[in-house]
Parts: sequence; C-alpha cells; structure tokens
Amino acid sequence: MRKFRNKLTGSIMWVADDRAEEYRQLGHKEVVDTPPEKPTKRTDVQKSERRNSSRRTSNRDERERW
Repeated sequence: MRKFRNKLTGSIMWVADDRAEEYRQLGHKEVVDTPPEKPTKRTDVQKSERRNSSRRTSNRDERERW
C-alpha cells in the first residue's frame, strides 16, 4: 500500500501498489514520509542580532521624538 494525497480534497488515501501508477496519472501526489529536520543551533551572531532588534526605546527617547 502507498500513501497518496488527493488532488481535489487534499485528504490522505491509501492505494494498492498495483494501482499507484493509475493514481499518479490522475494527478494525485504520492506522499513521501521523511523525518523532520533537526533544528540547527543559532550562532552567537544570530542571538545578538535578535537581542538588539527586540530592544525597546526608553521613554526619554520617545519624548524627544515628539
């Protein structure tokens, strides 16, 4: 049995091996189960960029703008 995604509804369906080519020709997509990728560690540069971008201005800076 093979796993396919229905092209109209997007639902998952199981198809017998001998009919898989028929379903492919009709436009259904075979689902390939791959393990999810392991998230990569953030580098120190990425951490500092995030830290700097999330800093808020102080009240004093906001008052000077107005």
